Amino acid sequence: RLSIGAMFLACLFLVVVQESNVLDIFFDMIALEFVETIDDVIFELCKRGFFSRRLKVVANQEYVIQCSSSRDARRVRKWSKRFIRAMYFSTAIILLSGLSIITERQFEGAFGCRSLIIDFGDGVWEDAWVMLDQKCSVDSDCNNANHRCYSGDGFCYENRLLIYSHFNGYYNQEGNAGERPRYVERNKEKGDPFKSTIPAELWYCEDIESWVLSHPKIRPSLDADEINECNWLLRSGETEEFDLVELSTAEQWFLWKGQIQKDYHFQVSCAECANDAECN
Repeated sequence: RLSIGAMFLACLFLVVVQESNVLDIFFDMIALEFVETIDDVIFELCKRGFFSRRLKVVANQEYVIQCSSSRDARRVRKWSKRFIRAMYFSTAIILLSGLSIITERQFEGAFGCRSLIIDFGDGVWEDAWVMLDQKCSVDSDCNNANHRCYSGDGFCYENRLLIYSHFNGYYNQEGNAGERPRYVERNKEKGDPFKSTIPAELWYCEDIESWVLSHPKIRPSLDADEINECNWLLRSGETEEFDLVELSTAEQWFLWKGQIQKDYHFQVSCAECANDAECN
């Protein structure tokens, strides 16, 4: 019984850490429960004579074990109880420790793709607000009459054409945001970090419970009434998903181009490979 119970818990542990949704865990637990109890079912069928008369007679016999009341026997029973109790506690400690380690590594992105290739499609925003290096207090402090001063950070901003395909390329995981991987844009030729260019970022915004694309130098609006949460340029619907590759095809995405464009599509693929056959 102890060995069967230990194997059942080990299988259950593997099911919990591998499955991605609760319904699959429920079905797997039903299957495990059936496998664990199938010997009891067969024994009950034998007792009722479903297989043969001989097995029915054997299964219905009562076996009584007479335990000795000697000092040695009492010592054996005492240590047996201690052993069983220790098995229960050690199993719980092992399973909880393993689950804690896996959960911590999951938050670090150890089980997901750490490098992505992203194609943001043909989206265009004609009046994007791009931060300049010039500081200001009012609009007149900026060099150009078309520039505006944003009081939120004290910098001048300029209207420019934003072509989203300029953000295409490699994105590598650098830290976490909202307990999920944060992907940062890399050099488009070699995938190395930028030396002077400020990269775009894909990260999880907890304020709106969505994945977002943002850039430190680009703001959706300079008007306080029109500023969106997390300064997103592209965002998913509300989700708790960790896998951005799967999310890019399964969820509805919204593009900002002065107004929200719904049902926007773009492509995300994993840039990692296990062998040469997976490379293009």
